[in-house]
Amino acid sequence: MIPVTGPKKSFYWTCEWCKCGVRKAVADAASSVMIDRAIRAHFREQHPEKPKRVRQQARHGISHVHQSRICKWNAAVSNCFRQRADLLAQGYESFIWPALQAKCKSNKALRLRLRRTWRCNACFGCYRSIKEAARHKCKTATADYGRKNQLKGLARVRAWCRRHPQLHTVPQDELQVIFTLAELALQGREIRMPV
Repeated sequence: MIPVTGPKKSFYWTCEWCKCGVRKAVADAASSVMIDRAIRAHFREQHPEKPKRVRQQARHGISHVHQSRICKWNAAVSNCFRQRADLLAQGYESFIWPALQAKCKSNKALRLRLRRTWRCNACFGCYRSIKEAARHKCKTATADYGRKNQLKGLARVRAWCRRHPQLHTVPQDELQVIFTLAELALQGREIRMPV
């Protein structure tokens, strides 16, 4: 263990809590068992107050499985943004559609779910998923079908939110804006807050 001086790239491992580390040249020359022993000895001598699990994480860094999971999440987010940009370019508008959902199959308690929803500017049809929006064919009759039921459902969700403000964490003024924009979108009007 030596004090960390110079670029961090030249170090195989650096301690999170102090300015010590193992140079890459030393790590290449020594076996992985020797390096691991040196790191464990450093933790025992310099940081005995830290819990064992925290020391293990500091020693090994991020695991391969965790790194893979992060890469998959980033790829999914990137794909989602690309699909959203495609829909916006095709003439869709996005808004938040509040809905009630059971927490799980065994627990029927309701919770507020704020879903990103897409509206076609040609037929004013509202679609709850990107796939559904991209798949639709513009037909005015199809878009009008069920619109009254959707507005009634939105009114029920709004009433539930007023009755149970402790069951969701959304501030009332923000919730009011979300409901107003959703109502405007479902009515086929411009999705802008009235002044």
